[in-house]
This record gives sequence, structure tokens and C-alpha cells, in this order.
Amino acid sequence: MPTDIFNVVELRAVTKVLKREGVDYDIRALKKEIWAEDMSVAVELSGVISDVWEEGNWTQKYDIVFATSGEPKRKRILTEDSRARDIIKGMYGVEKVVAAICATVPILVDIVEGKRVTCYDSHSVKGPLKRAGAILDMRTVVIDGKVITAQAPPLAEIWAEVAVRVARGEEVEEPAKYAYKNPNLGVYHIVE
Repeated sequence: MPTDIFNVVELRAVTKVLKREGVDYDIRALKKEIWAEDMSVAVELSGVISDVWEEGNWTQKYDIVFATSGEPKRKRILTEDSRARDIIKGMYGVEKVVAAICATVPILVDIVEGKRVTCYDSHSVKGPLKRAGAILDMRTVVIDGKVITAQAPPLAEIWAEVAVRVARGEEVEEPAKYAYKNPNLGVYHIVE
């Protein structure tokens, strides 16, 4: 569920894990055409979010919904879209896995009260989550029941693997790692 501009690392990691695990999937976005942040790659979509909404059977059709991020200025497009948020609430309401990463974690504001989540380390991302009653836990990947969150794009593959395993009913431990961003280099470092 990316916006019209997506994070290549996150979307590729999710599709890689789903293919490897033999999981059928659809890629749906807010618009009919989506591009990588650097505009170098277009993605073929299964449809748009409004199609899923109109079909009305998404809670029976899907076991997991992944919300991937994109250009930071555009993350609000997805997190504030009422149809996207209703899909999240609907999936969560029937005990399906909902997974969000990085700057897209605020899409979960309707379901995170009292839940542990992680997200991109920014006030504009953390603020809505705190106001919604989430418990911020800045580990790399956080599992709270069927809500799976991850902090940053380099964690996307681990995050997707965890979500698939939780959807299958497997016991999963949170990765015991932390990530921090080097402000001088703009890169993440993963530490134990």
C-alpha cells in the first residue's frame, strides 16, 4: 500500500519475501501509477486502494496489509487517506496482520492505543502515534500481537519476514537489534 511515490528498498524487500515464501500478493496504491523516489522505476499495480474498498471483500481476501513509505513529504497522503485507514482498521478488526514501516507507521493511529510500535525517528512521525496512545519502542522491529512495525528501510526484509510468520501463526521473537541514524552520513547502523 504505497502512495504514488514509493521507497524502492521497502517495496522490493516486501515483494522479495512474499515471492520467496510463496505468498500471492497484490500491490495497491492510491494512484494508478507509482514511481520510485528517484523516479527511476515504475511499478505495475494490481489496482488502486479504492478498488479494494469498492470490492468490499478485502478482509476475507488478504491476510496481511503492508504500508510502505515513500518521499517523507508524501507520507501524509497515505496516512491521512480515509480509505487506507479504514482498510487498516478493518483488517485489524478481523485479526489480520497489519504492518507499517518508517514514516508510514502513523497510518496505524486508529488501532495503536496501548500498543508498542516503532517508527522513523522524527517528531512529525512520532507525534501522531503518541497522541493516539501508542507506546513508542525504538527497536528495529516491534511485534505487538498482529501489529508489526519497523523503524527504517534497511529493516524492510526482516519486517516483512516477521509479518509473514505472524500471519502463519508462528511464534516470532522480536529482533534484538536497534537502529540509529548517523546524522552526518544519513545512513542507518544496526547494532545489537
